Amino acid sequence: ITKEAEVDKLKSDFISNVSHELRTPVTILRSYIDTLYNYGDDLNKDEQKEFIGIINDSIVHLNKMVNDILDFTRLETDTKVEKTMLDITSTIERALVGLKVLADEKQMEIITLFEHNLPLVPYNEEAIERVINNLVTNAIKYSPEKSKIEVRVNLTQDKKYVKVSVKDEGIGIAPDCLDRVFDRFYRTENTTHTIKGTGLGLHLVQIAIEKQHQGKVFVDSELNKGSTFGFYLPLNENNAEILKASV
Repeated sequence: ITKEAEVDKLKSDFISNVSHELRTPVTILRSYIDTLYNYGDDLNKDEQKEFIGIINDSIVHLNKMVNDILDFTRLETDTKVEKTMLDITSTIERALVGLKVLADEKQMEIITLFEHNLPLVPYNEEAIERVINNLVTNAIKYSPEKSKIEVRVNLTQDKKYVKVSVKDEGIGIAPDCLDRVFDRFYRTENTTHTIKGTGLGLHLVQIAIEKQHQGKVFVDSELNKGSTFGFYLPLNENNAEILKASV
């Protein structure tokens, strides 16, 4: 009963939070578009460009939240995906191309450290691209300007799994929150920061890795010293096993 009450509270908080988060970009869009429509001729080019930039940022924010909600609904009911033997470094590099713009806006550098001659891995490319997008976007979002993000890929010592990690120099996570960061609807802003979100992103990462790919997610973080989020994927899908904490 206590667990059900807790989930109900998380759902209520989620609905309240998402309603507020959706309202904010919609209000901004309406305000700036209305101003451009009615008074655009009175604004100089720099002012118009600034307004359009704000509108674009609000659309990106709105699109991210809507996608998270849609993905959550779909993945909670359907966890089966088609996998293909692929080069995971190529998939990651492709995902990072689209994220470079976000990093550049904060003058951040994304560094890639890939082990050479990695074997092909069975995975769904769309799902893993989404995972990388989520982890790197979070790293950018919660890190200061002019900081670095390190994306590393290597084999585990037993050669059974490929390990992917995203390390940032951001605000970090309090110790008492680490065990819950992948929970659905969970948010840490009350204890760690004031940056808002849906509380679904990391839960979607966990579903993709652990339910769809029989892998394992992990996090290592310390307040004000950055975080490392990542995952393990099995190299052999037929013999995939749930990873032990000692991996």
